[in-house]
Amino acid sequence: MCVPSNDEWRQRGMGKFTAIILIAIVCAAAFVGFRYGALWLDYYRLRDKVEVETRHAAIRDDTEIKGAILESARELGIPLEPHDIKIVRRPHIDITVKAKYEEDFVLPGYRRRLTFRIEANEPLQ
Repeated sequence: MCVPSNDEWRQRGMGKFTAIILIAIVCAAAFVGFRYGALWLDYYRLRDKVEVETRHAAIRDDTEIKGAILESARELGIPLEPHDIKIVRRPHIDITVKAKYEEDFVLPGYRRRLTFRIEANEPLQ
């Protein structure tokens, strides 16, 4: 029977320690990516809603458009207020809908304020 030497035991222990550190780094990166990615996913969902509402602007008035956008923002948990949405209609030409909001990206010991801007423009026909 072969008994491992002290050097072999140290090498095995170092390999386990390295694996634990690597797993911790991967888990931390996944956590940060999930938190950051969730903010951007909500942004893209709201942007899609703004684009859809802008496409249907010829048959809807500005109050209906703004209400639908605010409802989507509320469902997504986005802090959007009525004064954050600007609608500019040029009769028989086009409509532009702009929205802007800010959210905090928070991690333990870290905080950053992110500003999201949405703009959609469609011709009126």
